[in-house]
Amino acid sequence: MLIIQEIVSRWTKKSRGAPGAAIRNSVPEFLVVSVPNSKMESDSWIYQREIFDEFKNFKEPFKQINVLRPFKLNKFGVTDLSALEDKVAVKVNYGSWGGAPIRDYQENEAFMLSTKEIGQVRYNWRVSHDEGGWAYEKTVLNIALVSEFDSSLFVNSKPNYIYEDMPNLW
Repeated sequence: MLIIQEIVSRWTKKSRGAPGAAIRNSVPEFLVVSVPNSKMESDSWIYQREIFDEFKNFKEPFKQINVLRPFKLNKFGVTDLSALEDKVAVKVNYGSWGGAPIRDYQENEAFMLSTKEIGQVRYNWRVSHDEGGWAYEKTVLNIALVSEFDSSLFVNSKPNYIYEDMPNLW
C-alpha cells in the first residue's frame, strides 16, 4: 500500500513578509492521514491532498482523499511515482511546468522507496495569475510504502529520504 500526502500552501506578496510569512510558515509539513471512504486493498494507493490558502489565513484547508489504482507512471505536481515490484521510484520532473525560477534541470531521481520507508519531496515556485500579479506556492509530498494503513504514520515518523528544491522566490 502506498500512502501519498500532498500539502500545498498558496499565497501572494501580502504574505511574503511579516506578519503574513509567520502564519504561512506555520502550515505543517506532516498531517494525520484521513481514512478514505473507499475500500482499501493491499495494492491501493491512498492520496490525501490539503491546500492551505492565504485568503483563508492558512486555516481550514481544502481537503481531498481518494483511493487510487496505480498506473505505470503516476504524476503528483512535478513528482512522478513509478510502481516497481516491491519498490516505488520517485522522480522530480519539471518538464513542461511553468513558473519561476526556471530550473536548469528537467528531471531528477529523488529516491527509491522500499517497504516501511517514508520519503518527502519539497519544492516551491512563483506563478503569474489572471490579474497580472504573482502567486507563490510551496508543495510538500509525503510518500510511504507500507504493508498496512496507519493514519498517524507521517506525524509519528521521520522520512528516510528528503528531496528539497526550495530556491528563494522574489
